[in-house]
Amino acid sequence: MKIKRRQTGDAKALIKKAMMYHQSGNLHQAETIYGKILREQPDNFDALHMLGVLYAQQKNPEPAIRLITKAVEINSNSSYAYYNLANVFRDNGRFEEASSCYQKVMELHRNNDPVFNDPGITFQDGINLNDAIKARNQTSEKSILISIPVFNRKKVTRLSLAQTKRYKTPSCFVQVYNDHSDEYDNTFLTPYSDEVIQLPDKKGINALRWHQFTCFLDTDFDFIYMTDSDVIHDPGFISALDILYESGKGKLPICLFNSAFHMEPRIILYRKNGVMLKGTAPGVSMFYDRTMVERIVSILKKRHNNEVWDFAAVKYLGLPWITPETSYLEHYGTGGIHNMDNERDRAINPTEYLRERRERILKYLTDRDETPVEL
Repeated sequence: MKIKRRQTGDAKALIKKAMMYHQSGNLHQAETIYGKILREQPDNFDALHMLGVLYAQQKNPEPAIRLITKAVEINSNSSYAYYNLANVFRDNGRFEEASSCYQKVMELHRNNDPVFNDPGITFQDGINLNDAIKARNQTSEKSILISIPVFNRKKVTRLSLAQTKRYKTPSCFVQVYNDHSDEYDNTFLTPYSDEVIQLPDKKGINALRWHQFTCFLDTDFDFIYMTDSDVIHDPGFISALDILYESGKGKLPICLFNSAFHMEPRIILYRKNGVMLKGTAPGVSMFYDRTMVERIVSILKKRHNNEVWDFAAVKYLGLPWITPETSYLEHYGTGGIHNMDNERDRAINPTEYLRERRERILKYLTDRDETPVEL
């Protein structure tokens, strides 16, 4: 009696089942099914790739690298697989190999890949992004919920909220979540926001960010801009969000912040005329449309873990970030002043507006004088 081999259609059904287990966090069941497929079809790209990703999640890098490497040998056109392979190399200190894989992602991202498909960057040669943003002159009509968590750091919080509210457009709404600050009460926050929400219980930044996502879906706003209370924005930041969203044809999340830490070559996937695609983004600047948030929340509901919120949001969305080379915000870090560790928090290539005010703000934050600095 001949043994009947499982057909391709059966393998696809099994892959789908395994990925459902995988996405719900049932890694043992997913691993069992991936292994079963590979015993019958050793060259099955999806099973090799996803089992490698699973091992990477389990902090088991050697089989992860071996499996995903074999997967890209079988299908050298998958930028998603190269991206995951690059991440495993990066997380295990093999930066040269990671850089090579990220470069491959850049080469492939124009292909019709399910994740890194061509975002349709519209800035052609000779078009200056900064000039385009200035020409927009704060005329955006996008309904944006600007959602900001606050906890202490009174001086920088006052500067940040006042600046954000001052330069938002009429269709934007500044919503502030007070996570039990003991340096001030809601009376202090009210003049600098459109709404102050006092949380009933202290959440901490991770739980609070997830809470902000779910609350956004109960509003009528089309977009959410998540930022912090220790950043100062350029007056044109809403125009920057507007134009970047359009330049990515509404497919990609946006980040307005650039620091040395987030300009490492391994992070940059694509670069042209002042616009970049990046593999990650800092939590101080994240702009999503409703569809993106719905996708993040749908995955969040299936996973109850303690992942750092900004890394998890990036991973759950599975998309590269579009960002300008010019930084449209300055982050003043824990304690209200720049963290000088590798210039992590200091903006590089900030707008002229931010660059001119940097020293004045730092002096105010380190001085005892409570009189707000004029921005």
